[in-house]
Amino acid sequence: MLDEPRRGELQRLLAEIDSLRDGPACGDQWKKWYQAVCRLLKDAYGLESKEFTGFQEIRFEAGKMMQDAGRKIESILPNIPIQTMGEDHYYRERLSEADEYLFTLLIESPGP
Repeated sequence: MLDEPRRGELQRLLAEIDSLRDGPACGDQWKKWYQAVCRLLKDAYGLESKEFTGFQEIRFEAGKMMQDAGRKIESILPNIPIQTMGEDHYYRERLSEADEYLFTLLIESPGP
């Protein structure tokens, strides 16, 4: 459950998302933010909670895996144009997903 200090922390973490969109995909600032969100959700709801596991299901790192797969396909089939989604775009999409998810947790939690 989000008590008043945790609500404030979640609001602060939500506000950081805009600056994360401008930074490098999954850079140091993002890692600190991600760890802080996980710690907050674990403390507020528990490791086995749907709130914690729901956030963990947002896969920020898949953009790199998709790029690696695209390069592998291009090396096997060099004459077939393959368009892969850029890592930065994928990362920003996941940040938007996280923004919506965390905002939903904030508004669903009873306030003071």
